[in-house]
Amino acid sequence: MMSYDRENFDSEYLCPHCGELLYLEHSTPPTEVCLNRDCQLWPSGLISTVDATQSAEPQIYRELQDNENQLVAEISNWKPGALARYAYKARRELITMFLKNGVMPGADYWFAIGELLLMTNKHPSRGTTDSLERFRYLLEVVRRWSQDQRNLEDLRTKRYVLGRTESGIRAFWIKFAEAVMESQRGLGIVSYTERFPIESMFPYIHLEVAATPNVDPSQVTDAAEILGTLWPTSLQLRYVLRSHYRT
Repeated sequence: MMSYDRENFDSEYLCPHCGELLYLEHSTPPTEVCLNRDCQLWPSGLISTVDATQSAEPQIYRELQDNENQLVAEISNWKPGALARYAYKARRELITMFLKNGVMPGADYWFAIGELLLMTNKHPSRGTTDSLERFRYLLEVVRRWSQDQRNLEDLRTKRYVLGRTESGIRAFWIKFAEAVMESQRGLGIVSYTERFPIESMFPYIHLEVAATPNVDPSQVTDAAEILGTLWPTSLQLRYVLRSHYRT
């Protein structure tokens, strides 16, 4: 088992003063802070952080549950099998665009389709609705609900933190999120117009390019050479499919 000395462990994602996780404040440019109240990097003017547990913020959980109940009611109005047919077709289209362009065109919709399929398995349809337009509307509603669920999960796990000040709310996100987002961009899962510098996060990123052979299928006879060019795509699909393992 790997072990390390906490006192001597150094990382650009850990506070150099107390060793806790570093966060970035939503500002221009982002400011590094530490949310350990006893640390000298504690944000100036910050009074406290929001506790996103159900006991502390029951209204948020009630609203999400109410939205879910409305979705379940809508699903019950559909013709049996119709929703699943539309959902799998939409997922296939996303995968086709992903393979064609190398970038997932809408990660939010990928998660939404997964949530919708999960709901259809848990709550069978008994109605007569069978409409592509109605499906598009429902998928958009599920997308917003799914996004709210994931945002709440980020707050619960403290990947994202809201802080209270006398003038209002300030937002912080864990610094390591930069590395996660860059990894997702490298896999083609997401794309952003704003890019973080990656030199310090992934100093060996060039090895992926060097390890991927560039071959002309018309000039080779060994299928292994062609398959060797597809391993990045295999990793991308594995990441996407496991990102919503419940469905």
